[in-house]
Amino acid sequence: MKGLFIVIEGSNSSGKTTITKLICQWLKKQKFSVVQTKEPTNTKIGRFCRSWENKRFTFIRLCLLTGDRYFHLYREIIPNLRKGNIVVSDRYFVSSLVWQQIDGLPLGLICFLNAFILIPDLTIIIRASQETQRKRRRLKKGDLKDKEAQLEIDLYQQVVKYLCQQNHRICQVDNNGKLDKTLGEIHGFIKELIFIE
Repeated sequence: MKGLFIVIEGSNSSGKTTITKLICQWLKKQKFSVVQTKEPTNTKIGRFCRSWENKRFTFIRLCLLTGDRYFHLYREIIPNLRKGNIVVSDRYFVSSLVWQQIDGLPLGLICFLNAFILIPDLTIIIRASQETQRKRRRLKKGDLKDKEAQLEIDLYQQVVKYLCQQNHRICQVDNNGKLDKTLGEIHGFIKELIFIE
């Protein structure tokens, strides 16, 4: 089997990190060789991006995050795909399209800098309502972070619509209720790509 590149995306507190871990465990039980990874990465550039708090230099942050992505591709993702492994990433390109727009940068610029990335075989968007996010993050209704959470949800929907028009393979799953139901839907999407009994 050729390698497979799967990306798990979603807004903060949607449950994507937990789901990424559980999907990797499930695939390993199916006897597949799986590599779990994330963005920003654990490289020096990735760690610096995670710690970046200065909102003034948003273009520099975009360049750093994009550089981290290309390094991630050529150092980890592509070599593992060539070995026939399934690579599952917690965040990738969609997160940049959302968060760098929240930072005030135009969609066209973000796409231009990411023009040579590898398109995933499947991107799974984990959706959670604002109420679910509020409970998980203990946010107060109407506060600044709560408003940012709604903006993030709205931008994810806009970005998904845009990428579907570009023929990206994207599936969306609600994660407002039972986790088993969410995982079952994701298993179904992955089974469409690879034969699993």
